[in-house]
Amino acid sequence: YKPLTASCSGKDKPVYCEEIGEESKKLLLELARETLERYYSGREIKIPNEIPGELREVSGCFVTLMKNGRLRGCIGHTVPQVPLYECVMRNALSAALYDRRFTPVTEDELDDILIDISVLTPPEPLEFKSPKELLEKLIPGTHGVIIKYKGRQSTYLPSVWDQIPEKKEFLSHLCLKQGSPADCWM
Repeated sequence: YKPLTASCSGKDKPVYCEEIGEESKKLLLELARETLERYYSGREIKIPNEIPGELREVSGCFVTLMKNGRLRGCIGHTVPQVPLYECVMRNALSAALYDRRFTPVTEDELDDILIDISVLTPPEPLEFKSPKELLEKLIPGTHGVIIKYKGRQSTYLPSVWDQIPEKKEFLSHLCLKQGSPADCWM
């Protein structure tokens, strides 16, 4: 799938998202952070009265939590299911509490957590007839990838290309992530 053009990210400091206005980017990050803070303090999680129309559009998103430069949780929806603001709020909590790769984030960690929100366009199949053609069509940094193999599925966001820039290695790691052989993409 392709990202909405980029991510909105940073600790309460959004960066570039072409299709989303600056105020809306800031609001998404505030919603994610406030959702976590309210959950951990036992307060009711509230939706602001005024949500811009662009954040009410049904969209897929991932919320990634980082601590000291290391992944601490990442959960999302590749397929649009709920309005974007709701997707961000739900996935912020899910990334903190339910990413099976990590123990749940604790309240003491919140000040050290950086939030990255990736807003996604709906996934589109990438047609190819051979592994070579697939490698030719993949665009690092632009394409996120979903691999389905023998009932398993794994996803990498476009930002993962920063850590794994080589196409074959990227696809092999994605296969391994789902517990499949490294060559499941071929």
